[in-house]
Amino acid sequence: MMAPPSTLGSELKATIRFATPLALAQMGTMLMGVVDTAVVSRFSASHAAGTALGSSIAMGLLVFGMGLSIALEPLMAQAFGAQERGRAWGWWRTGLRVSLIAAVPLSLLSIGIAMFAEGFGVSSETRDHGVEYLLARTPGNLAFLAWMAARSFLQSHQMTRPLLIAAALANVFNLLADLALVDGFVQWGAAGAGIATSVSTIVLVLSLTRAIGHVRPPPNTPIPPGDIRLLIKLGLPLGLQLAAEFLVFSTCGIIATSLGDIEGNAHQIALHCTALTFMAAVGISSATAARVGEAVGLGRPELIKLRSRAGLILTTIVMGCSALLFGFFAGPIVSIFNPKEVEVYILAAELLGIGALFQFFDGTQVLISGALRGIGDIRFPFILTVVGYWVVGFPVSLILTYAFDLGAQGLWYGLTVGLGAASVGLTWRYLLVEKRGVRRLETGPPEAAQG
Repeated sequence: MMAPPSTLGSELKATIRFATPLALAQMGTMLMGVVDTAVVSRFSASHAAGTALGSSIAMGLLVFGMGLSIALEPLMAQAFGAQERGRAWGWWRTGLRVSLIAAVPLSLLSIGIAMFAEGFGVSSETRDHGVEYLLARTPGNLAFLAWMAARSFLQSHQMTRPLLIAAALANVFNLLADLALVDGFVQWGAAGAGIATSVSTIVLVLSLTRAIGHVRPPPNTPIPPGDIRLLIKLGLPLGLQLAAEFLVFSTCGIIATSLGDIEGNAHQIALHCTALTFMAAVGISSATAARVGEAVGLGRPELIKLRSRAGLILTTIVMGCSALLFGFFAGPIVSIFNPKEVEVYILAAELLGIGALFQFFDGTQVLISGALRGIGDIRFPFILTVVGYWVVGFPVSLILTYAFDLGAQGLWYGLTVGLGAASVGLTWRYLLVEKRGVRRLETGPPEAAQG
């Protein structure tokens, strides 16, 4: 019996059902960082600046491991669409192993970079708190990359509710740990926030164990191991693409911190707020990548077009709402963090107002990246991202910050320009690839292997 023809309306409804728990789960994982910032900001500006420094460096490096995990999305989604469950499971095992191995050197490198942050104009006190934070969150880095691999596996099977439940549980543990360790039973400040991050991330991963077991292939199913070379071939440009974005924000975070603790703290508060709504767009993008990848596995080009457009419509609505929220309620949102210095409150509200300007650009670029990822187009989006952020956006940030003496506001205006350039370039690339037609990344019968 043939499936009924899909329409844009039906695909939009299906995308909403699939993406909503995934977007909420993404926002939930980011909320843990927001809570860390809020609790540490109440404790001390220098500890908050150190936490901001450590978090920026850690995420700027972990994105390379994230690239390997995210590369699993099209491989597993296309296998799922082609009804090859054994192949999808093989990719999950390979991806998990590679991600855990990558987490170790990336964690060590982040600590090393933080130790020399004084060379970038960061105060010695802020540097020390940043190192304390990174040492405490190192166990969480391994768990974080395991979470990314598990998330890719479950969303490729269109199982998103377990991700939401796991994020909710992790947030409860994170809040309790922050209240106890930052300025509660003990007053460990940045180090306490790092421990809370590690504990909550481990809870995040353990909460998914049962859900993953439910979709394990039946006994005697051939499970070919994933090709590590193909995973690296896809994961390296994906990691570099993520790094191009994360590092430009992280670098701006370091620059903001070098301008002073007020600028560093305000930047981190505003960044956490915009990142929270960005996570909603990331959730929709991941759902779109999985659904587009499934359509590729099914061999239905018309479904690829409908699902990518449905994701774009939903992203535009969500980011439009967040732009209005930041534009009209920046002050009340910043007050949630209750920064001790009035100057931090004023500057963070100004930066959040600028963040309202780039919501549409940010949503568009991440959604189109997801659609291209589902198709399997990886390398060219990396180039476009580098050009948008580093050739266009970052130089504008430096010029506005120093030549025009706009401080942290100049950094954020430059980021807006970079996001705009990236979104235009990625949209052009997607339309070109869609017109040319697509094919599966991996084809052929699975090889027999022990499960």
